[in-house]
Amino acid sequence: MVVYSITQTYLEQEEAAATKSELIRGEIVAMAGATISHARISMDIDNSLSM
Repeated sequence: MVVYSITQTYLEQEEAAATKSELIRGEIVAMAGATISHARISMDIDNSLSM
């Protein structure tokens, strides 16, 4: 008998999924898409840390 953990199930689903999700306390939850402002701030932080 093969028993899959929720983590294994999550990883398999995430690999094949068109949208991203996250595992929170054993529950798979859809992630919201990032806004342009979020992406810009993330890039600015990354550039600052890379210097």
